[in-house]
Amino acid sequence: MNPRDRALLVQIEEDLLDDTVPTSSILRKAMILGGRAGSTVLRDWARRELNGYGEGDELPEYRKLHCLIHVDLQNARFLVSRQSIGPEDLPDVVQETGRYGDEMEMRQSLDELEKIAANAPKKGIDFVRADSSRVMKLMNHEWRESGEMFARVHALYWTVSQSAVEGIVGRVRTALTEMVSELLAVLPDEASPPTKEMLDGATQFVIKGNRGPIHIANSAASSGATSVATTDATAPPPAVPEAPRRTFWQRFRDRGVIVGGAQVIGAAAGIGGAYAALAAGLTWWPF
Repeated sequence: MNPRDRALLVQIEEDLLDDTVPTSSILRKAMILGGRAGSTVLRDWARRELNGYGEGDELPEYRKLHCLIHVDLQNARFLVSRQSIGPEDLPDVVQETGRYGDEMEMRQSLDELEKIAANAPKKGIDFVRADSSRVMKLMNHEWRESGEMFARVHALYWTVSQSAVEGIVGRVRTALTEMVSELLAVLPDEASPPTKEMLDGATQFVIKGNRGPIHIANSAASSGATSVATTDATAPPPAVPEAPRRTFWQRFRDRGVIVGGAQVIGAAAGIGGAYAALAAGLTWWPF
């Protein structure tokens, strides 16, 4: 590496201290710095943050957000918008996939996340899955099976807060700040550029909290007590009888959220087969 690489590191430091410089712009400079030094760890992390994470890419924990599941419901008399439900309110076949819970994987590019956060409404940011219409069909089938023929789910979406999305951008900027501070702490003088090993170690530390084999800072590793819950293997917990599962629609009717429509006794022939066909055709797409 040559002195211009140290100059690029100093420029990244100055940009981090300037709140008017977008984090995505600083990431592009960090990617160039990683490329010059041969640090695939820094270059690949910056590239994924800028281009977005693919389905096969390991997603950092800070990009996994808690979300609320909402539905818009209607029957013959009432319309209910933005009703919160839990993952347990979804049909069993949907729950079994493990893909429709209350955690959202944010795989978008950092540029997109910055724009989403800047234009977010106060009520939160709503995301709709590509195949949520199939899930709504299964939910509506459960309603009809319970005898409520005039009630339907019209919309199913997942909501995250604006501050949570802003937090992702903030975490990336903080990671870059920590990386630069780690490097400046171990460089021997003001003219020395960072090496590949230094950049690899700094990036691994700020992303995963793992310094790896190279300790790039002289400070002792942070100590933290870890508590582990233990159980007595000889004394298994008493079995709790499982209550009969009530459908999503029955629970909502009990809450008084939806006033039932006409009750229909019995179900049309072939409903079970239609339900199975819908379930078999589900395709799980990312947000």
